[in-house]
Amino acid sequence: MSNYQAAKTVVRNYFEALEQATPDTVSGVLKAFTGDEYRWRGVYPFREQWGAETVAELFWA
Repeated sequence: MSNYQAAKTVVRNYFEALEQATPDTVSGVLKAFTGDEYRWRGVYPFREQWGAETVAELFWA
């Protein structure tokens, strides 16, 4: 079980950072926890989006 503790910590930190984020800072949070080829899949009308800035602008802001 301890093999998953580091991954669980990353996920908890990610969700905590998202909860604390504002529309102005959410892009930075997404960039900190995702890679350059971040691909987000959402429901209609957002659908598939590429990149932290695009996702932040279209969905989170």
